[in-house]
Amino acid sequence: MLKAKLANVAHLSVEKRPQDLKHTRMLLPICRAYFLELHAAVGRPDMSERNFLGAVAYATDIITSADAHTVASRHGLGFLAIFPRSLADSPHEKIRRFANHQLPQLSARLS
Repeated sequence: MLKAKLANVAHLSVEKRPQDLKHTRMLLPICRAYFLELHAAVGRPDMSERNFLGAVAYATDIITSADAHTVASRHGLGFLAIFPRSLADSPHEKIRRFANHQLPQLSARLS
């Protein structure tokens, strides 16, 4: 849904469709909560670290897209906020490494 809303905000008139920007703003804490839930599920048979990091990779592709860059620069949105800071203290090594090594690099790319 975030991907679609970003495309709308980037390519359609915000004056004619203000709900798309509103929905994009709403989706940031929703995505963060979703990642918190996914993280809590890591270790169950249906959620491995690999599955979690796959979702993270997909989200990273979305927030580093040209549409996301356009929306961030026009409207001052910080898409890195979708990743909970608590991932840096994860008991799962691969997730902790992502938070401590890849997130800072991603932050630098998005700045």
